[in-house]
Amino acid sequence: NSNIKFDIIFLDTPYKLNLINDCLNKIVEYNLLNENGIVVCEYETENIENDKLKLIKNKKKKNKKIKIFTL
Repeated sequence: NSNIKFDIIFLDTPYKLNLINDCLNKIVEYNLLNENGIVVCEYETENIENDKLKLIKNKKKKNKKIKIFTL
């Protein structure tokens, strides 16, 4: 209800809990991202996808993966 929006949201959740997709859904549901904002996700094995966000970067570093989304 506070209409707070963010330019950058970092998601570095506990890997074994597989929470990133749930977090992405909440970010979209509550409209938390500014028009040109990004969401940076760091994860290991979870299959990350969201049909309402656009993937703009996908990177792998050792056993960690990073995906960056925008609206």
